[in-house]
Amino acid sequence: MSYYIYQLKFDSPVHFGQAELGGNLEKIALDYPSDTLFSALCCELAQEGELNLLEQFYHKAASGNIAFSDLYPYTVDMHGECCFYVPKPILGNTERHNSGDYQYEDACRDSRKKKAMKHLKYVRASQITAYVQSLLGHHEFENNPEFVESALIEKVNCRNEEPLPYYVGQHMFYDNTGLYGIVKADEEDIEWLQNVFTLLGLSGIGGKRSSGYGKFHLYDDPFEMDEFGVYEDDKELYRRLLDDKATWQMAISLVLPAREDIAKVTQGWYALRKRSGFINEADHVVKRDSLYMVTSGSCFAGRITGEIAVSTGCGHPVYRYGKGLYLGLI
Repeated sequence: MSYYIYQLKFDSPVHFGQAELGGNLEKIALDYPSDTLFSALCCELAQEGELNLLEQFYHKAASGNIAFSDLYPYTVDMHGECCFYVPKPILGNTERHNSGDYQYEDACRDSRKKKAMKHLKYVRASQITAYVQSLLGHHEFENNPEFVESALIEKVNCRNEEPLPYYVGQHMFYDNTGLYGIVKADEEDIEWLQNVFTLLGLSGIGGKRSSGYGKFHLYDDPFEMDEFGVYEDDKELYRRLLDDKATWQMAISLVLPAREDIAKVTQGWYALRKRSGFINEADHVVKRDSLYMVTSGSCFAGRITGEIAVSTGCGHPVYRYGKGLYLGLI
């Protein structure tokens, strides 16, 4: 199996809702989680009548023969160089914390630095080392690029007797930006996955698709990552994807730990993300059971495999993808 990068270039605004914050249409995110991506691909296969391929897709993902990262921002500079960004590592000052001379003043200094970088969400792949060094107090880190223009759009609900206004949050990607993802798969699987992504781009991803949101096309064919790299950043990503011996491993996908892995999670640096939603049946809508997953950017002492949750109470299987994909940090 190999690692591939695919890039999405958006043709319309996107609305990535945050159901964990109550589903308010004004609340939007920039990243697109791996579990939502997996579900969107499954739905696309089901709508195309590719039920056998859908079953194979699930089994390959469950066994780790196909794995996805979340979708993260990328930019293209004036020289055509693609810059790939990853989530800010959720990692404290392990060097000081593990030493015997970690004092109250050190904790206060680290807290102030954490607050200063609170609004930093993404780090360029080639600058991960610089960011980690800043956490150790070796130098300051400043890099907070912009990828989108955000806006609140006023719309009108005409379903009731009296039309009522409401607002929808949206992101419009700049001309030189988009989202990219990493997929671990065989070459033969990449071929049909590329076709599914092409179809998915016509349907759109995220919310408000009936209003034309979330439509995209592939920036280029997915390319295989290797030690030489096409760009500086994918070379660095590839090195870290293979570095499973690093002391800290950062998740770049949502992870649903197995019960026996919970102890490993609690010993790491992590954040939880509530996942919920609804399932459209033929004549009604069913609310999915909520669960909490470990968010991307979380760091552990080893790579936790994760699992796929399967719900069968709706007449057909419904999958919640939670397999881990990692970058070695330090």
